[in-house]
Amino acid sequence: MKLYEVINPSDAVTFYAPDDATAVAVALTLGEGHYGAKRCEDDVSVGGLLLFCKEKEAEQRIFGWLNGSFPEWCDAHDEALTAALESCATVAGQDDRFVYDKACSGLSGAELEAFKAEVQDRNRSSINDITGRAWKYAKVLRKNKAAKK
Repeated sequence: MKLYEVINPSDAVTFYAPDDATAVAVALTLGEGHYGAKRCEDDVSVGGLLLFCKEKEAEQRIFGWLNGSFPEWCDAHDEALTAALESCATVAGQDDRFVYDKACSGLSGAELEAFKAEVQDRNRSSINDITGRAWKYAKVLRKNKAAKK
């Protein structure tokens, strides 16, 4: 898994994804074209930003990033998208994320959830609540998948 950052004007949000396409899908899910994603290891933008694009150009960019349409990609990769959304944290950069992950590894259950919520609340600087939204979307995706079974 690679560490990515959501490109947005407010809070630092990092997450893990298996590949660039999943990172783009996270950015599209959270920002609806207003956010992008970049790899933390080399600081390279991998896509997601669609500001000022006309509909046809936006569709072409999404197809290029995901090798297909967004709904088709999500249907085929729902587990990867869900896991990436669940991994979101309001933590900046590789070093801080390493410390955060190490702290999380020593916790479980309600204690882990309380720690994550505390970090999110402490580090969040806007009302956008990007990480909270990511967790809610992941929960809905898991619920929908369970309902299909």
